[in-house]
Amino acid sequence: MATTKTFSPLTIRTPQFEAFRPELERQFVQRVCDWIADQHRNDPVAMSREVLTERVDSCIRRARSYGFNGKREVSLFVALDWRLGFEFERTAAFAWTQALLAQQGLTPVTRLYRIECRLERLAQVAADHLRDEQDA
Repeated sequence: MATTKTFSPLTIRTPQFEAFRPELERQFVQRVCDWIADQHRNDPVAMSREVLTERVDSCIRRARSYGFNGKREVSLFVALDWRLGFEFERTAAFAWTQALLAQQGLTPVTRLYRIECRLERLAQVAADHLRDEQDA
């Protein structure tokens, strides 16, 4: 028997709901693109909407490969990718993030939070190092 989702007074069976999924996914990608474009409207490196959509879609697929399925956690992952660079976890500078992204037993938001905390610590260490060099 098919599972149903009930939205009073309408009942939608799972196969019917799944029929809407591609359009809902497309709309989500476009909302994330709108948000990124708005946040980075003064960015000197502009990209076409097509390139932006491809990049966001790729980020969303990567987020889901780490078990990030909710809109909030996927959006947070996309924002992190945007700040650190496309496919940041595959670069030498941020390879350490792979273990945290894949860590089982923690919620996706906790994993992202731990990455943010470590980035803040690294930034502080770098700032302290620069200050020490200037004082020397």
